[in-house]
Amino acid sequence: MTISEKIELLREKIENTDAVMIGAGAGLSTSAGFTYSGEDL
Repeated sequence: MTISEKIELLREKIENTDAVMIGAGAGLSTSAGFTYSGEDL
């Protein structure tokens, strides 16, 4: 499977789902522009 095919498959899966959960570790910080305030889902 080519990278283009993998990207297309991922695009289709994201398009057809209700939610996407992203796990994040060190490096995703407020200095990178991420905010941790607001409503928890």
